[in-house]
Amino acid sequence: MKTLSKYIVGAVALAYYVGCAPVNFEKDLTNNPCAQNANACVVTETSFDWSYDVTVTGGRVDILFVNDNSGSMSFEQRKLADRFANFIQKLDERQVDYRIGMITTDVSTAATANANNKYGYTYEPAVQDSTLGIYQTKNNGASSANGGGGFQDGKLIKFGGHDFLTPSISNRIDLFKSTIVRQETINCETFLSGYQTSNPPDAQYRQNCPSGDERGIFAANLFLKNNAGPFLRENSAFAVIVLADEDVRSGGYLDNSTPLREFDLPQALVKKMRTDFSQKSFKVHSIITDNNTCLNQQYGQFPTYNPITGSIGTAYKYASQSTGGIVGSICSGDYTAMLGDIGTDVAYMSQEIALRCDTPSNLQVTFHNPAQAVGYDLSGGTLRFVTALAPATKLNLKYTCPN
Repeated sequence: MKTLSKYIVGAVALAYYVGCAPVNFEKDLTNNPCAQNANACVVTETSFDWSYDVTVTGGRVDILFVNDNSGSMSFEQRKLADRFANFIQKLDERQVDYRIGMITTDVSTAATANANNKYGYTYEPAVQDSTLGIYQTKNNGASSANGGGGFQDGKLIKFGGHDFLTPSISNRIDLFKSTIVRQETINCETFLSGYQTSNPPDAQYRQNCPSGDERGIFAANLFLKNNAGPFLRENSAFAVIVLADEDVRSGGYLDNSTPLREFDLPQALVKKMRTDFSQKSFKVHSIITDNNTCLNQQYGQFPTYNPITGSIGTAYKYASQSTGGIVGSICSGDYTAMLGDIGTDVAYMSQEIALRCDTPSNLQVTFHNPAQAVGYDLSGGTLRFVTALAPATKLNLKYTCPN
C-alpha cells in the first residue's frame, strides 16, 4: 500500500523488526506430489521415487518482468531502463533464444474474488473492512489508470506493436526502455503531488492511479493460469524478474491488515510451476527493498500528505531463494552489475533442469543418445550440465525425494 498512515506504516515496520509474521513461508509438504504424476512416481512410506523423460532446452528462455506500476516507482523503472542493455548483452553473448514479456503488480477485485484454493494452501478471506482506506484491492476495477483493465491481472503489456520481445526485433532495447517506465505511474505521481495537506478523494485516486495494493506474485499466478499460452514455449526455461519497492500487499500480512490469498503466496507460485509446468527450469529474481537500510531510503522519497514509503520484500525474497534466483537491491545506485548477474544466470537456465524436490538422492541421468552424454552438477534441486547440449537432447531421470 502506497500511502498508509504513518501510524500503520510504523506498525508494519515494527513487525518486520521483531519478525512476528503470521504467514510462514515454509514449504508445504501436505500434498502428495505424485497425485498428478502417477506414471512417473511411486510413493512409499518414506519417499517419492521418480522416473521420467525430459527434453533439455536448446537455449530457450522465456522471461517475464513483473513491474510495480504504482505511484513512486518511476525512479526505479528509469534506473532499470538505463541499464537494460547490460541484461540483453549477457543473453546475446550466449546466443540465447529468448522471449521477454511484462505484466504489472495490479490485480483487480474480480480476479481476487475468483481465485480458488487449487494448490492446497489456506489463506485469510478478502478484507471487507471499509475503514482500511482507498489503497486496498477492494473496489479495484477497470479504470483509465490501468488501461481499462488491460494492465491488470497478469495480462501481457505490449512493447509497441509486439506482445513480447525477441532477439530478432532490432529496436528491442528501446522498446523495453519505453515500456518499463510506465506512463500510468508518472501520471499517478503527478496527481499525488497535488495533495500535500490531505489525502486525495477515493474516486479521483482510482481514476488517476493504478492500485497501490501491489500483488506481484498473485499477478504472476494469474499470468500462468490465464495468459501463459501464447508466451511460454515448449522446451524453454522460465524466469520471472520482479521490480518492486513494496512487499506483496506491502507486508501488511505482518499485522493482519492485508491478509494474503493463496495466489499471493510464493510457495503457491513454486508449486504451480512444479505441477503444471513440471519440466521447466524455473527461477524468480527480485529487485526489491532488501534490508532496513534500503527501506529507510524509501521513506519520504516521494512526499505527499501521507509520504509514500516502501517495505522489505519478504515474500519476493522467499520466492527467489526457494528457486535459486538472485535477490538484488532496488536501492542500488547503478543497476549495471545486478542486471548483468541476472542476465548471466538467466542465460545458463537453458541448460538446467528443475527436479521435483530440493533434496534429491540416488540421481541417475541416462541419455537416450549415449553420444550426447556430458557431465553435470547437482545443486539442491537443480541439475546443470557442464557443457552445452544440443537442442532437444532427450534423457531419463531417476531419483528419490523424501516423503
